[in-house]
This record gives sequence, structure tokens and C-alpha cells, in this order.
Amino acid sequence: MGSAPGPASGQPLSGAVFVGSASCRSCHQKEYDGWKQTRMANVVRDPREHPDAVLGDFTSSKPGVTDFYQFADLTAHKNRMQGNDFVQSTMYHRGLRCFDCHQVHSNKYQSNLGQSGNALCLTCHNNQNPAGLRVSVSRHTHHAENSPGSQCVACHMPAIEQTNKDNYVAAHTFRFITPTQTDETGIPNPCTSCHKDKTNAWATKALRSWDTTSPWRVAN
Repeated sequence: MGSAPGPASGQPLSGAVFVGSASCRSCHQKEYDGWKQTRMANVVRDPREHPDAVLGDFTSSKPGVTDFYQFADLTAHKNRMQGNDFVQSTMYHRGLRCFDCHQVHSNKYQSNLGQSGNALCLTCHNNQNPAGLRVSVSRHTHHAENSPGSQCVACHMPAIEQTNKDNYVAAHTFRFITPTQTDETGIPNPCTSCHKDKTNAWATKALRSWDTTSPWRVAN
């Protein structure tokens, strides 16, 4: 992808254009040649020109049903499906794109992120943004500063999408999954995924006691 300047300004990305894999090839010929031999390369080929192209099936989504591909709320169930998550998100519909958070030419931070930890999220979600924090991070999360439970991703990007065996990656809908949703559909919520010795009822009661967040939003 090609783009205008990234998220450092806190503004949605504008002027993004699709430049295709040829843009990568100009610098990474060896990697490009290897990639062209994979099924992934077939996914992005025009089926009108390449009859063997792999076509995605987007007709089988079933809201309310958990299956191999998705949870009942349409959050992805497996790795490599974060794009399906992301296009559902409010952030996607406000103009953000993958490269607002991920820097393809840098591995300084985990997952090729542009910044580490909460610093990336707070670039935009600051007190100047209607969708930003009005209190400190620890006050917002009700967890100690810099603790695992006080990381933005702990609640908004829980690692519930299976890659293999017991390895999981982060959901990318950025929705907070409530304990009630777990009771209703079985999708894991971040509260009892971390506090494994607690029940959904315990988590719901705790959330309803928070005075920094709407009880309706987090506990129903």
C-alpha cells in the first residue's frame, strides 16, 4: 500500500492507494519470487486473468453461530483472519488502515508496530479526541499502571484467535467483549480470560461498579 503521512499526527490516514505487490518486488526480488510460489499469491491475482486464483468465500458468515472461522458475533475464530475483524471495526470506518499501526519496514517493536504498548493507542486516543481517555489509563482500566491488565490491548484486542495448538493472536474488532456475551454465545471475554479463577457473574458485578465507564456498555 502507498500512503500519505502516518498516524503521528493523530489524524486518519488520507490519500491511501493500492500499489500492489510490484511495489515490494522493486526492493525485495528474492522474497517476491518465493511468495509468488505460495497459495497466498494466488489470492491476490485477478481471477479474470488467472483461472487458478484462490477465491474467498464471503457468503458463509452466520451471525449468532460459532464455527471454525468465526465466533457468534463475527469476530474471527482463527489466525490470518484479522482483516475480517478489522473491516467491521469503527476504526476502519473512520479511515484507519493497517499501516497506521503496523510499519512494514520496521521490526523494532512486536508485530511491526510503530510504537510499543499503550503509546501507540494513545497517539490518537488522547484527551483531544472524543474517543480518547478522560482519565488516566489506570483509572480507566481499574488495574495498576503498566500492569498487564492496564494495557489497551488486554481489553480491546484480547488474544482469542487460535493460530495453532495453544497459541493465540489478538482480535482486531477493537470491541470490548462483555462477560454477558460469553454467557450468551461462548466467545471468550478479556476479564475471565485473564482472571481464570473467576466467573462471568463476578466480572459483570465488578464492571457494573465502575464509575468511569457506562455500565450498559461493559456489563450487558
